[in-house]
Amino acid sequence: MANLKTFSWSILICLLAACGGSHGSYIENQAGSAMQQASQSGQSSEIPVASNALPVDTRLPWEDLDGNGFVDPDTARMSSAINGNSEFWRGVDAFETAGDATPAGQALRLESGTAGSGERSFATYRIPLSGENPATLSTDINLRLRSNGTASAFSIGIANYGKRRWDWFGGFSDGRIRLPLSEAATGDYISPLGNTFVNVTAYDGSKFDIVGISLNQFEPGDLNAPPVPGGLTLSPVAGGLELQWNSVLAADLAGYRIYWSKNSFSNPNAAGVMHLPYLEGSTRHILSGLAGKTFVAISAMDLNGNESGLSALRNAVVNAGDGPVLGLEAETASGIVNDNIALTASGADSYDWDLDGDGVFELTADITGSQLADTGRAGIIRPAVRASAGGTAVALGALSLIIASDLPPVAILSASPLSGRITDGESEAFSTTLDAAGSYDDGNSLEYAWDQLGDGNLSAFDLPAQLLANYYAAGYFLAAVRVRDSAQQQATAVVQIHVRQVGNFQNLTLDHRSTNGFYCRAAEVAGHPAVVYSCFSGGA
Repeated sequence: MANLKTFSWSILICLLAACGGSHGSYIENQAGSAMQQASQSGQSSEIPVASNALPVDTRLPWEDLDGNGFVDPDTARMSSAINGNSEFWRGVDAFETAGDATPAGQALRLESGTAGSGERSFATYRIPLSGENPATLSTDINLRLRSNGTASAFSIGIANYGKRRWDWFGGFSDGRIRLPLSEAATGDYISPLGNTFVNVTAYDGSKFDIVGISLNQFEPGDLNAPPVPGGLTLSPVAGGLELQWNSVLAADLAGYRIYWSKNSFSNPNAAGVMHLPYLEGSTRHILSGLAGKTFVAISAMDLNGNESGLSALRNAVVNAGDGPVLGLEAETASGIVNDNIALTASGADSYDWDLDGDGVFELTADITGSQLADTGRAGIIRPAVRASAGGTAVALGALSLIIASDLPPVAILSASPLSGRITDGESEAFSTTLDAAGSYDDGNSLEYAWDQLGDGNLSAFDLPAQLLANYYAAGYFLAAVRVRDSAQQQATAVVQIHVRQVGNFQNLTLDHRSTNGFYCRAAEVAGHPAVVYSCFSGGA
């Protein structure tokens, strides 16, 4: 991965260890509300968690600090927010990546080998929040099937600076999850510079496109819960229930919590009552992995964690069997307004399509599995599909697309070589070639400005896409490039350059009491200091 908003230097300590662990897929509200392992359809229990090492946050050269010592979001922002309440970070704007990570338009594609390989890839995002803890995290991730035809999954990690650990969630097989962080937080998700770090991990053959990560902040003083959802209906499907309900009108709505049990209940915290570990953002959901008679109720939750009362309790008997494994892919995850973006679905007999993501399936009983997304408006659109196989085997899926009148550019930077040395007392510099020619935009005109020392002093936008950089001092340098398109939208990428200094070595005698040690030389061998000398024995 070649420096795609990627910062891989010594100050960033984000070590992910393949150490296994507990991964909650559903939560049972028993004593302590413990996260439980689950084997529900599409939920992974194999994604390894991270070590406790947290990112050491450091102000980047182009960032300013506000009066509280936090990074000013206006100097750090890579992309625009989805709306006035959320900070949206494009997938391609990852702070650090590892494994198989490739830019794909405005998205970042993560792949983790083939199913059974045990490989892992991840992307970490550094999102400035001016010191205010996040309240809700939401994802726009387009999942693709693994090599063995099973559903991909991902895990989410959030750096908890209060507890000096990563808090981990997942694995999730739904790409559009909403995590209410107010419930999980037992510390502080804000770094000393006021930023939040979010990690997305693919494991063991999972593959997907990260279109974007969004964070909403707390609104202190808001204690009002949203209205109770109404209109809940249940439709039995193979291995589960298809739920539908009426949307709740609340400006700060985070999503809906789904509760279920084998027995009737009125208290969502009663023993035996389960709920999803995330909030549903739409008003339709298939609750899978069930059997027999099941009772269901839902609630609404706002960004501050205020939760409504329960809806009317409904029950239905689940049909036998399993739902289809739905494959859903987009030709690209981003485009210009009115672009033709092909959507392809597989795994079922017929498909109902919501091509503009408004919650209404305007095209039904399609047997081709191929349609064009409705890209007539700008923003994040989420086309959805309802797949049916044999009538009662049903699956739901959705994709996320970034649509704009003019997409922002993507900056990519590499250096060759990444490290070298200079000699003490000599004037010869260490030289390396900085290359930003891989940067791209939806137009054909990009301008480049350079900061080879990483001190915030950018050149004018009049230099080429490649630069020969000379370093006369030892140290670590964050060489940066900023690219600008014809609409004056900008993006920045950084690469670390390491310059070592070696001294002028002199001859000396190591052991002056004998003839041993004459003709001594100090040298650098494989990047390490070494000493060679002659050893005389018996007058030889």
